[in-house]
Amino acid sequence: MDHEFKGRFQDLELKLKPSEYWRRQCKAVFQNDRVGVKLIDELGAETLMWGSDYPHSDGTWPESTKVLNTLLANTPRDVVHKITCENAARLYGIEAPAGRESAR
Repeated sequence: MDHEFKGRFQDLELKLKPSEYWRRQCKAVFQNDRVGVKLIDELGAETLMWGSDYPHSDGTWPESTKVLNTLLANTPRDVVHKITCENAARLYGIEAPAGRESAR
């Protein structure tokens, strides 16, 4: 986004780069998807949320914990907490539970 903006759309006189608007205003959700994990650094941990899609049949339940542990095995605990709890709580204006040591 930022590359195309510099080359083609800089006359729009935006105050922020497109990536900064994304991080400020957008959210993305992933489920059983390694690409979602690969995009944490690109999109920003504060913009991503993990969802089980419960109770839909194509969701991860009843294997949600296993899926989550596999997907986020190499992800720092604070980032896991953001993606699985804090970001959704902030978006919906509810209080997020404190991080748990047994998250993985």
